[in-house]
Amino acid sequence: MSTDEKIPLMLEWYQRILQLMQEEGITKSLLYEMTETTNPEFREQVKETFEMLKESEVPVLIMSAGISSILETVLRKETLFSSNVQLISNELVFNEEGGLEDILPPIIHPFSKNERALGLNQPYFLEISKRRNGILLGDCIGDSHMADGMPNPGEILKIGFLDTEVKMSSYS
Repeated sequence: MSTDEKIPLMLEWYQRILQLMQEEGITKSLLYEMTETTNPEFREQVKETFEMLKESEVPVLIMSAGISSILETVLRKETLFSSNVQLISNELVFNEEGGLEDILPPIIHPFSKNERALGLNQPYFLEISKRRNGILLGDCIGDSHMADGMPNPGEILKIGFLDTEVKMSSYS
């Protein structure tokens, strides 16, 4: 199935997830409570790397197809969210009572996580537009395109994380 065929299905999937969360009565306070009580596992050396990047004033962009309020709460809880960190992710819309209403467009999914799809007029992209080099980290095939649309890219080192064990002999 091509990427163009996958995109409408991905958008449909996100709308269905929103509907299920609404049916289950997920509220802003419940989401916050669940996030506060979780103990996430980060990859080795993440905390040390974030501290080094902060000390060196290196901008960090976390572009995720997840939910921004969850990600930001976890990052703050683990003291990983600092002035050099920018988070671009899906934002949930809640009503005055805290009930879940919608996902703020554009919906960010594995095939829209790039600067071309999200727009270069975001403050973060304007800030880094003078930088020519970057490191891109991802854990799915679509993540390798996150730098697409970056103005004047120099060298982009792309690193993919493998989350499952693969027999490398099948690739020889």
